[in-house]
Amino acid sequence: MKKIIFLTAIISAVIFIHGCKTAVSPTVPAATNTPNATQTIEAIVSGAEAIHATQTAVAVLSATPTPTMSVQFLTKWGSYGSADGQFDSPRNVAVDGSTGRVYVVDTNNNRIQVFDINGTFLTKWGSYGTADGQFDSPYSVAVDGSTGRVYVVDASNHRIQVFDSNGTFLTKWGSYGSADGQFNYSFSVAVDSVKGRVYVADGNNNRIQVFDINGTFLTKWGSNGTADGQFDYSFSVAVDDSTGRVYVADTNNTRIQVFDSNGAFITKWESYGSADGQFNFPRGVAVDSITGRVYVADTKNYRIQVLDINGTFLTKWGSNGTADGQFRFPRGVAVDSITGRVYVVDSENRTIQVFKIYN
Repeated sequence: MKKIIFLTAIISAVIFIHGCKTAVSPTVPAATNTPNATQTIEAIVSGAEAIHATQTAVAVLSATPTPTMSVQFLTKWGSYGSADGQFDSPRNVAVDGSTGRVYVVDTNNNRIQVFDINGTFLTKWGSYGTADGQFDSPYSVAVDGSTGRVYVVDASNHRIQVFDSNGTFLTKWGSYGSADGQFNYSFSVAVDSVKGRVYVADGNNNRIQVFDINGTFLTKWGSNGTADGQFDYSFSVAVDDSTGRVYVADTNNTRIQVFDSNGAFITKWESYGSADGQFNFPRGVAVDSITGRVYVADTKNYRIQVLDINGTFLTKWGSNGTADGQFRFPRGVAVDSITGRVYVVDSENRTIQVFKIYN
């Protein structure tokens, strides 16, 4: 008797599911022109083929084909000069996705300028000198998204200076030399907010140095040369804080090298030229920790290239010129993983250009 009741329940459930399937079709979102492709949800329900056999209803999610990556120019700001919002040889940019603040290294004006995401001037700090909060050719900036701390490479003073988000001086470390914790014209800094590590591209020492957030030396790697893990002018460093991978623009070797967080070599993307995936004097690198995409300022090819984590070419934009989307020596690049906005330092045009990447 129990067996008959159990089988009757199974049959009733199958008939009910099948009836729902035939009576109501799953809703499929209409196709739109929205750059990020909408996912289509298709419900597939399998009934029993015989009274003694049952199958579980399964919902299958299938994404619509992803459109080709596209790049949209959004805005730009800046001109030559020393007034608020003007630049003299800007070299690098960083964005704090949690606050929407954009930090620009205004190198020859020896200051940091801060803007909102649309280029509205907010504040500035710095002047020429050697005192705390002063600079001699600042070259790079990075933001710790977990603390709001701002790290600045004070290149000709051979030190790293640390500030809060409003420019209040917090600490510093470094001096001229080649010992641990010393620098010889370092040109880039990156922060791993997850591990609390600060990576410095120590350019003329051809190495990467790693510190904790207070400047305590942890490790280093690199020397002059062309072999894996060696550099000829390590000019830019970026870290993916979701994977710990460290990307280095090995400028004069015309390549990007990839390491783990302790400096173990993983891979490299190396080829001189102007074809897709080739480089000519790359001087900037950034990584989107959400998508894993790597953005390279391919300086003397006057363009930005986008690669996946394996170095596969995805897209590019830019050419030599002064129009929107054109560059004259792009040197720095930053990506806001939250909004998908990409900020490019168009150095010789003295502007910051902003783009949106779709898909």
